Amino acid sequence: MFAIRQTGQYRRYMCATLRQVRRVRELKAFAKTKLAPGETKTLSMTLESEAFTIWNLQMKEVLEHGEFEILLMDQGKVWDRQIIVL
Repeated sequence: MFAIRQTGQYRRYMCATLRQVRRVRELKAFAKTKLAPGETKTLSMTLESEAFTIWNLQMKEVLEHGEFEILLMDQGKVWDRQIIVL
C-alpha cells in the first residue's frame, strides 16, 4: 500500500506501476487514478506468486528463486525500490 500525491497545478491521470527487474524491467501490476492538484490517494497493488514464475526448458512454469528488485514507478520516474529474495 502506498500514497501518491499530485503536486502539479492541473488535474491529471497518474498511473503507478510495479515493475520487477530480472534481466529487463517487467510490468507486473498497475493502478490508474485521477488526482486534483494537492490531492493524495492511497493505492494498493499485490504481486501474486505468478509474478515470479518463468518457463523452464521443459516448458513448465516454475517459481524462480533469487533476488528481485521491485520498482514503484510513474511515467518512468522511480518512486520506491525494494529488494526481495525468494
